[in-house]
Amino acid sequence: MDFGVVIPTWGTYWADQQRISDAIRAAEDAEFHTAWFGDHITVPEYAAHLSPPEWFDALVCCIYGAAITERLRFAPDVLVLPYRNPVELAQVISTADQLSHGRITLGVGIGYLSGEFEALGVPPYRHRGAVVDEYLEVLRLLWDAQGPVSFSGRWVEFHDIVPGPSPLQRPVPVWVGGNALAALRRAAVHGDGWHPLFPTPDAYAAGRRTIEAARTEQGKDGDFTFSYSCPSVVSASMAKSSLPSRATTGWNFLRTTTTRPQCRRQLMDGLCSSATLSRSPQTFESLKLPGLNTSRCASGRATRPSVSTTGCNNSSASPTWSYQRFGDLRPLD
Repeated sequence: MDFGVVIPTWGTYWADQQRISDAIRAAEDAEFHTAWFGDHITVPEYAAHLSPPEWFDALVCCIYGAAITERLRFAPDVLVLPYRNPVELAQVISTADQLSHGRITLGVGIGYLSGEFEALGVPPYRHRGAVVDEYLEVLRLLWDAQGPVSFSGRWVEFHDIVPGPSPLQRPVPVWVGGNALAALRRAAVHGDGWHPLFPTPDAYAAGRRTIEAARTEQGKDGDFTFSYSCPSVVSASMAKSSLPSRATTGWNFLRTTTTRPQCRRQLMDGLCSSATLSRSPQTFESLKLPGLNTSRCASGRATRPSVSTTGCNNSSASPTWSYQRFGDLRPLD
């Protein structure tokens, strides 16, 4: 597996150019695989206590991040697809993919704030699932086009347009977010990965079986990434329950939030308290970020991802996890 990290870009502390830049560079220096950015365009006042306002644009952060790094991948976590015109978005993603030398992953979701839909004047909130399905069809059509193409759907219609530029990656990896049955079907039909939020181990294992069965039924056998998300990862001595094993749930991408005070301080200092662990080759131990000397644990390898604050963990035992409020994203004193 590879390690990645979610970088907050919202609220009074993290909506800051220097902090975001430092976090991106720290992720590159620490050899993380992907930096992820959440997506909101505006937050209705009724939801401000759940989702702090002042969000930086997720795609702009991806493009900016690619410009100041050389290796790190970038992805929205996840892009609320009904908010974007798919014809315009196809060009934006293709351009970003070309300029980043193929370092873009597109995470997509249906959204959950009806007031945000209303403010943007996009298709109605109640139809957002169908809108996402149609927009994904449009994106694939435009990215794969070799000449003029046409499309006639409920929400999108165009005739004999010549799209471009083409993306560098073929295909652009599209990871579909969501935990509901419709999201599983959408991931199987339109996606290159499934990117759910905080499912239980049983729900995750069932979801994977559903997706695999749907892909088999459709004759799809290409690469597909299964993401596993949980709000927190702590060292084995601190946790209350066992992290579901890869053999049990089949995950190959893990998004987490560290809870140990020292480790949280290190991550929040330059990244955030929401660490994302994707396909795991090695464990990052004693991670030092901006203001500290960056160190890596070259010899530490484990069969499961873990986060620790002391030494290298060469044990093959699975690390453990515990839940924490995802909204608890604030700088430490």
